[in-house]
Amino acid sequence: MIAVKIWGGLGNQLFQYAFGYSLAKVKQAELMLDTHFYTHQPKHVGKRNFKLDQLRIEKGEIMNEIPFGVRILENKYINKAIRVFPTFSIKAGSEITFVKETRQTFLDHIFNIDCKNLYVDGYWQTTKYFSDFRKELILQFKPTYHYLQEVKDTLDEISQTNSVAVHIRRADYINSRGRTIGHYTRPQYYHDAISKISREQNNPVFFFFSDDMDWVRNEFGDAINSRFVQFNTLHNDIDDLMCMAKCTHSIMSASTFSWWGAWLKENPEESMVIAPRGNYFNQYFLEPNWLQI
Repeated sequence: MIAVKIWGGLGNQLFQYAFGYSLAKVKQAELMLDTHFYTHQPKHVGKRNFKLDQLRIEKGEIMNEIPFGVRILENKYINKAIRVFPTFSIKAGSEITFVKETRQTFLDHIFNIDCKNLYVDGYWQTTKYFSDFRKELILQFKPTYHYLQEVKDTLDEISQTNSVAVHIRRADYINSRGRTIGHYTRPQYYHDAISKISREQNNPVFFFFSDDMDWVRNEFGDAINSRFVQFNTLHNDIDDLMCMAKCTHSIMSASTFSWWGAWLKENPEESMVIAPRGNYFNQYFLEPNWLQI
């Protein structure tokens, strides 16, 4: 059994599932998903919803109960102490090993841990863990529900143009005083990326996706051939992601959601993907062929 802790927003969930799926395939084990985070969310992280159940994932039974040894190791004080180690794995009972990602890099040894039952907790934000299963994951990361007409219309327009997905994340990167925090990306980056694609691609159409569309319209509305995608749907985050993945090219923000919008493209060899230069969550976060500016 491979049990993977699922937590955070949609981008994190996709990384965690992809890693768990790959690990289970390599070790020929059953995949279990620990989703208890969504019923006991810390207030400081903001409200998140479990979204994998809206996708065509093949494997992943939901864990009804967390093993006692794992619950002990997930105590916030013990968890904090664990993080001082470069990597951490320990027996969490007679038949299960607990593995914590304490440094965001590529932990290749995890595939060789000699234990049939693993509980893994981390971000796992690099394709190095699951690139061998790319085609399978692209098929699984499709919605189980039918698109509403507004989403179908946008997908049709994307497929008929030299489309560029521009993802701009602002809301949780700006504090109550209007100051930028976290991985906020400066507007000049987007202007530079748009200019570069405009020079190198024929008749690009820029499809904007954002949590602050009023700001985006003011900043980019009149300068280029643009579309502003703002769905009023039950699963607008998944709908946004599917449309971003359908676009031929991508201009990313520094976020996992942007990452998946770029990586899920079915013809990546035809794509131009631009990402902001800087320090990322994982040293292997960006794909080698993605351009940083």
